[in-house]
Amino acid sequence: MKLEENNKFLNENIRKLMKSNTKANEKKRLTRKEKEELVKKLYEQGYTYREIAKKLRISVRDIARILKGEERKDEIDEIKERLSKLEKKIEEIERDVSYCLDEIESLIDRLDNASYMIRHALGSAEIKIRCPKCHEWSYLVLRKVKVGKTAVEKWVCSNCNQVPF
Repeated sequence: MKLEENNKFLNENIRKLMKSNTKANEKKRLTRKEKEELVKKLYEQGYTYREIAKKLRISVRDIARILKGEERKDEIDEIKERLSKLEKKIEEIERDVSYCLDEIESLIDRLDNASYMIRHALGSAEIKIRCPKCHEWSYLVLRKVKVGKTAVEKWVCSNCNQVPF
């Protein structure tokens, strides 16, 4: 039943293509969409490129373009879908990275505070430590140290004048 309907549809459109226009006595042209539809239907029914070209009076190259254009549309749609998924993954990763950076910043602050408290406690109690910078036993002393262009009071090793930790 469908095959009969398709053949009827094709025959009508082919006749439409072949009939003369009564006013201008010219061949009536199909729109591009109508041609593309006919080419696809004929190809689906098993016609070769040459048979389609002969029936519709269009070039084999145009037929190839029409049929490949359909494949390209499918490929483009698939690529767009994959791209959309990748963009969502990237957004997820960016959120995760942002969260991790915030956590790292928080840990750095906590470590700085703990380090300051340890230096302050050891310096105030005059407890000897082994400096990780100069590897000597020394006391922590509160001295002015240049940080950039400004001088800041810090607990430093009495031997090397470096902040040990």
